[in-house]
Amino acid sequence: MKVLLVGNGINQLARIVPSWYELFTNAVKVDGFEVKRSLSPTLEYELNAQAILDADDTKKASDIKRDIAGYLTAIQRELQEDWGRIIHKKLMDIAPEILLTTNYDYFLEMAADPNFMFGRASTRETLYSKERFRDSGNHRIYHIHGEAMVPSSICLGYGHYVGSIQYIRSELTKAAANKENLYHLYAVLKGYEEPVPNRWYYHFFTDDIYILGFGLDAAEQDIWWLLYYRAEQMRTHPGLITNKIIYFETSAPDDSIPRQTWENIKDNKDQFKEYLKDYTKYEVHKRTLEQKRMLLEAFHVNVIDCTRSDDTADGDMYAKRYQRALEQLGDGDVL
Repeated sequence: MKVLLVGNGINQLARIVPSWYELFTNAVKVDGFEVKRSLSPTLEYELNAQAILDADDTKKASDIKRDIAGYLTAIQRELQEDWGRIIHKKLMDIAPEILLTTNYDYFLEMAADPNFMFGRASTRETLYSKERFRDSGNHRIYHIHGEAMVPSSICLGYGHYVGSIQYIRSELTKAAANKENLYHLYAVLKGYEEPVPNRWYYHFFTDDIYILGFGLDAAEQDIWWLLYYRAEQMRTHPGLITNKIIYFETSAPDDSIPRQTWENIKDNKDQFKEYLKDYTKYEVHKRTLEQKRMLLEAFHVNVIDCTRSDDTADGDMYAKRYQRALEQLGDGDVL
């Protein structure tokens, strides 16, 4: 089976949902919430949630999640896009039956079926999302980090991420039912037991996964843990895991290259400060991409670089990169 993991990159490309920092700024109306921008989204949430709770014991951290859910719902309600023109429709036309998404919205569902309607929820879970999915068209879409219709399920903060990992780990490593000295995941991979139905994380060990529009920064602790644990099983039990995981890289180091050159600004004090800030940002971005690729490859993930040196010429560079990824998906080059 083939599975597609989709992140917020496609929403940003379609200019539907902004970046994390813009989402926090535009959506959250809780008094005392202040975006620092120098922190990861997880730390932004934790810092603000703790400050708000300390300042006013009548407030709840869930107020932040409700604001985000309401903001996304309003975007969906007001959206007048021609779905045939944007990347979501193109993606869903070639997507496999099963999709995983870290997005809280329902744009994938709407692209798969313009008449998509909310039916009964797939799970009674209100906090975690072990088996949270929506069916639309010919697709089943798992909202692995929660969904807007259930604001409390929106995965933000270390407590939520670590709690999710705890649930996943305890299930995969529990003792096999009828096999002495075996654990559940091993029994599943050997065919002795069945996976728990509709739990999305089994796909990381059993099916080929293709990752698109997902930055995979350090905050995505549950995904990194699954990649680590898969690599650990591959090393401990050679031949037990044979699936592929492919990551489409749509960012390049030069995306953050300073606009000015050293020769042009070295004698201008004000421009020098701006150049130094831009150059530091470029170096951090470059190192982050390099280290991410190194770790992905160490975890036996195949990284496909969708960037080109001339992407900045004649149009949106990210549109070009996503188009290359879609072409590979649609032609079956990697599927």
